[in-house]
Amino acid sequence: RSAYVESINGNISDYSKLIKYNITRAFNQYITHWFYPYKGKYHPQLVRALANIIGLKNNDVLLDPFIGSGTTAVEGALLNLKVIGFDVSPLCVLISDVKTNAIHHFKKIQTHYAKSLFENNAIKPNYLTADAINNLPADAVRRFELLAHMIATSDHARRNRDFDKMLIKNREKMIRSVDMMQAGCSEMKITPTAAEIKLGDARKLPLADSSVDGIITSPPYSLALNYVENDAHALTSLGCDVGKIREDFIGVRGRGSERIAMYELDMQLAYSEMARVLKPKAKAAIVIGDATLNGEKVQTAKQCINTFNQLGFKLLHTIDKNIYGLYNVMQRESILIFGR
Repeated sequence: RSAYVESINGNISDYSKLIKYNITRAFNQYITHWFYPYKGKYHPQLVRALANIIGLKNNDVLLDPFIGSGTTAVEGALLNLKVIGFDVSPLCVLISDVKTNAIHHFKKIQTHYAKSLFENNAIKPNYLTADAINNLPADAVRRFELLAHMIATSDHARRNRDFDKMLIKNREKMIRSVDMMQAGCSEMKITPTAAEIKLGDARKLPLADSSVDGIITSPPYSLALNYVENDAHALTSLGCDVGKIREDFIGVRGRGSERIAMYELDMQLAYSEMARVLKPKAKAAIVIGDATLNGEKVQTAKQCINTFNQLGFKLLHTIDKNIYGLYNVMQRESILIFGR
């Protein structure tokens, strides 16, 4: 189960088997992890390592209250964990659900994909217009096609790529990647449990007290990265009111000191909810970094530690690491592991 390690005492690790199933050039984008260019996400290897460190076992319940692009969900499923994920962003829920759960609906998705190619000769993706997607039944096939649409939308908005060409290319890559995930699971002899990923607020988790075996999450770096603006093109394409949805995001509302105060209060509520749903001996791994807003440093890691201490938790370990991809706003982050 180890991450980063090829073999132990001659036994090949699951990780070294999985990373062979990769159609990208990035070592951390194997199987479906590449779906959608989401900024600010952590690496799947980190999730796998943290799941081992906090002692999660087969069929344990793993929660990520800020599911983001679904890295926790995919790796958790590949570790035979029951993953629950929430996010206030409809885009994040879509990404996470498809990249984690498409494997459970793959035959139906394959049949639809093959039929659509036959009917349109793969020349023009007329069957993938917004109206055509909306006319599909509200099921896994529709979500798969909708995410392909979002990826092409992002490629066009951010890189000025031809939308139709990217749509055809990405659909084919997505099909191959889910097939690779299926092959990887077969080689590892695991049957991943479908993840439960829903639209929800980390400040008001719809979960019972003491119902979760572990938490692995990274709170939003919204003081450094405005997730609403960054994905506005995709959110708009999904039919979201970008101005209205801002009010639901942590760390986006307000200006200056008011924005920082609102962020800190929201995170205290989220930490309190995490503490409430964790089982008595369960642990939480929080990946978090300090940010600077308008020249004012926000000590988010220190606030996290103080809040968890007040909630009756001890800081068991701190691991410092560099951040890759957000050099202009954040350089380092901390992995904080808490337990009672």
